Amino acid sequence: MPSKFSNLLALVLVGVNWITHAEALGITNWLTLCEDEATLQYLDSRYPGHAVPASAFLGKRIGKGSALHEYGTAAFSEITCARPAYLQVVLRAGFNVLWSDMDTAWLTNFLDLAPSSRDVVMVDDSMEEHEENSGNICTGLMYFTPTDMVKSVLEEWHRVCMEDGSNDQTAWNKIFNAERRKKLQYHIMTKELYPNGHLLETRRYSRNDTLSAWRPAWVHANYRVGYHNKRQFLIDSSVWQGGNESDKPSCEVPDQ
Repeated sequence: MPSKFSNLLALVLVGVNWITHAEALGITNWLTLCEDEATLQYLDSRYPGHAVPASAFLGKRIGKGSALHEYGTAAFSEITCARPAYLQVVLRAGFNVLWSDMDTAWLTNFLDLAPSSRDVVMVDDSMEEHEENSGNICTGLMYFTPTDMVKSVLEEWHRVCMEDGSNDQTAWNKIFNAERRKKLQYHIMTKELYPNGHLLETRRYSRNDTLSAWRPAWVHANYRVGYHNKRQFLIDSSVWQGGNESDKPSCEVPDQ
C-alpha cells in the first residue's frame, strides 16, 4: 500500500495535468505556489521560472507533512487559510490575480469568458440549480482586481479564516453571505461553463463524448479526496494529461 507521503508526492502530477492544459491554451503567465521543497524542485526543473516557494509570499514556511493536504485536518485548514494572504501580496502590488486550484483541467481560458470591470469573479459549489442563488462559492477559482474594497475583503477573509479555524471556503462564504455580497461588484460564472465536481459526476461528463452538446470550460475534481480518486475522476472525464505515477518526485528533500 502506498504511504501517505507517496500519495502526497503523486499529487504533483495533478498539478502537471493542470499545467499541460493551461499551456495548450497558450497561457504562459502562471505561477505555482509550492508548499514543500520536493514539489518546488520537481516543478522548477520541468517549468523553470514558474514554481515559487510559498515562503516567498508569506515570509515563512507554513508547516510540513502529509496532513497539510488531508481534507478536514487542522493542518489543511492552516494551509487553505494562507490563500487570501497569497492573494493580498499580488493585489497590494497593483496586479489583477486569478487563483485556480490545480485539481482541475482548463478546457477554455477563463479570462476569455469572465466579464471585466468586476471586483471579483467566482464559480459556484452548491447544489442550487441557479448559481446566483448559491450560498456556497467555490474558492478554487477566483479572479480579483486590486480595488480598495477587494483588499479590505481579503484582509477580513484571512482574519476570519484564522480566527474560526475552519478553511478558506467556509470563511469566504461566511463573510460574503453576511455583508460583502451587497458591497462587492461580483459575478458568478454559469454552472454550464463551470460545473462543480458533483454536477460533472452526476451527468457522467466525458470530453470524448461526441454525442453530448455540453462543453464545460473546465473539469474540477473537487468532490474527490486524495490523489488516486482525483486522478481517476480526471481520467474518467477524458482530461488526464498528468503522466504516470512513476513520473512523480521520488523522495522528500530534507529540510535545510
